[in-house]
Amino acid sequence: MKTSRVLAIVSFFVLLTPALAQVRTVKANVPFDFVAGAKTMPAGEYSFALNGSGALRIVKNGGPEIAGVIAAPVAGNDNTTPRLLFHRYSNHAFLAEVWIGEMSVSHRLCASLAELEYAKTTQQEASTILARK
Repeated sequence: MKTSRVLAIVSFFVLLTPALAQVRTVKANVPFDFVAGAKTMPAGEYSFALNGSGALRIVKNGGPEIAGVIAAPVAGNDNTTPRLLFHRYSNHAFLAEVWIGEMSVSHRLCASLAELEYAKTTQQEASTILARK
């Protein structure tokens, strides 16, 4: 009984290790407030960490703000520069895509209900911010 419990615990950590190793992170200074998922984030320096399952964790460096959203991988072009894409409607910005700097793949967030409402009445503009590893 004790041996099977130890084996189960060891197996758990062996399976967990590759998942933890797949977390990729970039940092960027976002000079404006923005919405990620359903949360408004103030301007500032952020870390964007993407795990292998598509969960994107956004943490404001030196602040309490944190958000978590799901991002779907999307094949892109050959530009692997780490960057963030925001959809802007007047003075409202929504995080739309994150490039971590890997094999021409971006990670796209679903548009929130708030963004869809702004899109009905306001012209969309795009803003790209370069990120760093």
